[in-house]
Amino acid sequence: MRRVFLKRSNFHFHLLAIIGAGVGGTGAAYFLSELLDKKDADFSYQIDIFEQSSKVGGRVATVRFGDDEYEAGGSIIHERNKYAAELVRRFGMCSMPG
Repeated sequence: MRRVFLKRSNFHFHLLAIIGAGVGGTGAAYFLSELLDKKDADFSYQIDIFEQSSKVGGRVATVRFGDDEYEAGGSIIHERNKYAAELVRRFGMCSMPG
């Protein structure tokens, strides 16, 4: 992560970059913004996520087979990954027995 500090009067403006818009990158942006929003009013930031593909989600995808849709990928979303598990909980998603 690269941080650039630009001096503006009495506060710093922080530019943050996250590489990848998969579960890890989007989760990092979510939890980082949550943490930074608790800072004082003079703390200002911008988070940019860079993704090489045209979609967000990384390996997570919806696959169409005939008239049905199935969730595919996402093998890293399991209870041992505490941040992914917390995102699943916060957004009301559920896991299916595998």
